[in-house]
Amino acid sequence: MSGVDSPLLLRMRDFADFMIGCVGPILIFLATVLISGIAFIHFTALVPYYSPEISVVYLLHMVWSVWLLFNIGFNYYKVVTTPPGCTADIPQELYSEDLLVQIRTEDAPQRGTGFSRWCKSCKRVKPPRSHHCHICKQCVLRMDHHCPWVGRCVGMHNHKFFFLFMFYLWLACVWVFPLSLYPLYMADITAWWGDEITIQTSMLLAFGLTLSISAALGGLMFWHLYLIGTNQTTIEFYYNNQMKKIYKGRGQVYQNEYDLGWRKNWQMFFGIESASPIWLAWLIPSTSLPHSWGMDGSSFPLRNGEGDSYAHMNNNVDHLV
Repeated sequence: MSGVDSPLLLRMRDFADFMIGCVGPILIFLATVLISGIAFIHFTALVPYYSPEISVVYLLHMVWSVWLLFNIGFNYYKVVTTPPGCTADIPQELYSEDLLVQIRTEDAPQRGTGFSRWCKSCKRVKPPRSHHCHICKQCVLRMDHHCPWVGRCVGMHNHKFFFLFMFYLWLACVWVFPLSLYPLYMADITAWWGDEITIQTSMLLAFGLTLSISAALGGLMFWHLYLIGTNQTTIEFYYNNQMKKIYKGRGQVYQNEYDLGWRKNWQMFFGIESASPIWLAWLIPSTSLPHSWGMDGSSFPLRNGEGDSYAHMNNNVDHLV
């Protein structure tokens, strides 16, 4: 029996999946507490320190800070509460009986060269770009990854909120950590809620957390900026890299079929119409989903102007993404 099919390894994987699923609510609570604590220190100590009197500077600082905090809270709530979308949302009647038989009986592609179109666990067709999550126990539409910090998968319907949460949290940390450095160095900050040692300790905590989060989260955020601009998921990135090597060996150049150009990629990701300014998706909180592009997860636009629904696809491994 192969190592992949080993009962011991399967049990270990199931246990790890169970633990990751259990730790999700704990991490969500922890993230909420940490964000709330840093916000409390910022509004009650840092803002009065730099703007001790009501002034234009004070009002601008408050508006900017409230705007950041609101976007963090809104997008975190949305990514935690919005299902990523699953294959159960796609009616099987979309596929002909002959196609269903073909998909159920075809051999799975060789590892690294494509993805199976049939999920043995869900016993359903896996639309293009969907993958089975062993933690969520379902096939997720346009799956990127499972994130314990939001307690669910990041996929087609909540990837936008995940990215915006990262962006605004990173922006807030980049804003707060230099502000907390000067009063920490001068040791002259005061607040109504604690003595000098308590406030200095809190300031040190705020500086350390915001500095470390901005460094760690910055890398992840810019990584997702690249993925969005090229219309890839994390899973597809590794597949596309493998396909580039295969095509290079043939003397050919591989192109990601879903890459419509950075502007259309961004519009599709944020669920805004082509005539709308892209910056609206960043500045104004919105609940819009990719449905605004007429997508339900069963197919996606291709760079050649067609769609990739299995209802009108041949069994071509180069399309199985």
